[in-house]
Amino acid sequence: MSKTKCGKQIEAPLPSKRVVPSASFTTTGIDFATPVNIRCLKMIDTAYIAVFTYVTTRAFRIELLSDRTTDKFLLALQ
Repeated sequence: MSKTKCGKQIEAPLPSKRVVPSASFTTTGIDFATPVNIRCLKMIDTAYIAVFTYVTTRAFRIELLSDRTTDKFLLALQ
């Protein structure tokens, strides 16, 4: 068997905007989905889905809210 040499990948330089260090959750997007019907025992209730997207880390989080009041929204942030 003959041994072949490993190739080297030449990477293009990244734009300066993409290599600037920043905190993990500085840019965040928040969106509400349409109301969904959920069933708890025999009762049917309406709930809301909040989607949090974190741009720097490309992470996202989904929270289920019982209503769209400020108090419930602030609790979802924790």
